[in-house]
Amino acid sequence: KGDFRVFSGMNSIEPLGLTLEVAEMDDQSGTIPIAPNIGYFDLEKLGSLSVRTFKPGDRFVPLGMNQTKKLKDFFIERKIPKEKRRQVPLLLSNQDIIWIVGYRIDDRYKVARDSHRVLKVVAKFDAQNL
Repeated sequence: KGDFRVFSGMNSIEPLGLTLEVAEMDDQSGTIPIAPNIGYFDLEKLGSLSVRTFKPGDRFVPLGMNQTKKLKDFFIERKIPKEKRRQVPLLLSNQDIIWIVGYRIDDRYKVARDSHRVLKVVAKFDAQNL
């Protein structure tokens, strides 16, 4: 399926049945995730954004942890079926996975007290992909 570049505004990623709405926020009020399809990131830590699906050996640092975890293990712990794992979109900053869309963001890119600029990403899945 390949990598799909992501920019500010609406990003339709048809092969994944996904639309990402990307917007910069001036302050961090209201940056507590209220739904699994919304991710908040420290904009100053981000590079170029792209979306792809799972590849063997993928790792990230789950929010609240301080070491990397294999995506395969993350999926197994959440009992995500093997056939569905390759359909879960991953948001990347440069080569780092910063969000397993709908599940967990990467701790290294979370909004912290000293974050000045926040990127809000809202994921909308097509009905057949739920």
